[in-house]
Amino acid sequence: MRNPEKRLRVYLPKNANLNSNNNRIDFIKNSFKNSNINLEGQKYTVWFLSELWGECYHSESNYNFIKWLKRDDEEKINFCLNYQLSYDKDNQLPWLPINMNEKYLALVAIFDYKSLINPDEFDLFIKKIKSAWNQKTYRDRSKEKKSDTLLIKGETKEKLSYIAKEKGYSNQKMIKYLIDEQYEKINKFYSL
Repeated sequence: MRNPEKRLRVYLPKNANLNSNNNRIDFIKNSFKNSNINLEGQKYTVWFLSELWGECYHSESNYNFIKWLKRDDEEKINFCLNYQLSYDKDNQLPWLPINMNEKYLALVAIFDYKSLINPDEFDLFIKKIKSAWNQKTYRDRSKEKKSDTLLIKGETKEKLSYIAKEKGYSNQKMIKYLIDEQYEKINKFYSL
């Protein structure tokens, strides 16, 4: 199983340029090539990582997270990456993703890792991030729906209700219609 004496030592050089996928692949290859582990140990390491990833890939909680995250939802991906970078100081990326696809894959890799290391903590973190996302979307929707309260009394309210009923509108829709109509009239007058 795991041999504590055979550890892949990887040092990230200060001047390493890891801003492209090819540079990262070369870095990984060179880490294996220049490592203190023989070829059999390297093959075992790759096999072991593949087995772990397969275990993670087939877990229900990971599947549900991937299904929720959606590769094409840029806003959610950016939110989750920022949330992860802000609230999970122990699992930081060694380099920043350079495009949306890399951001998505980085998140998946981070959460794969978290689900393998501590599944209970992973589930809790997923609940927190989903809750934070839901709160954000709720706040965003609330901003869009802010409305002013308009108090209409007595005879004016009766007149509004009568006009709205004749037009087949609610009172609120009738007020919007009247405001829009007056706005158009004023706008036409001043644009002459």
